[in-house]
Amino acid sequence: MALEQAGAGAGGAGGGAGEQQCNSCEDPEPATSYCVDCAEFICDSCVSAHQRLKITKDHTIKSKEEAVAELQAAQASARSAQDMFCRDHPQERLSLFCETCDRLTCRDCQLQHHRDH
Repeated sequence: MALEQAGAGAGGAGGGAGEQQCNSCEDPEPATSYCVDCAEFICDSCVSAHQRLKITKDHTIKSKEEAVAELQAAQASARSAQDMFCRDHPQERLSLFCETCDRLTCRDCQLQHHRDH
């Protein structure tokens, strides 16, 4: 969710269309940071408020760019984990390697199609 919003935030400055806006305040301010604990993109004013308030002063604040990079990496990692299952046998994890075919296989494919390799 936050990543989809962040992906649209690559545009110019000044609150223009497509730029990631602050999720915390009502002002149409561009986000400059990301609060890991709140999972929200926030503007400079909200960063200052976060650091003053007792309940949020210990929250982890990252730059918007760093947070977007980490969120994209996490999303890519989740996609990779999904790709580790066999297309022919979706319940089977790709856990074996056929050296002849130079590819990962599941247990069922290894027994059916790669047995004599």
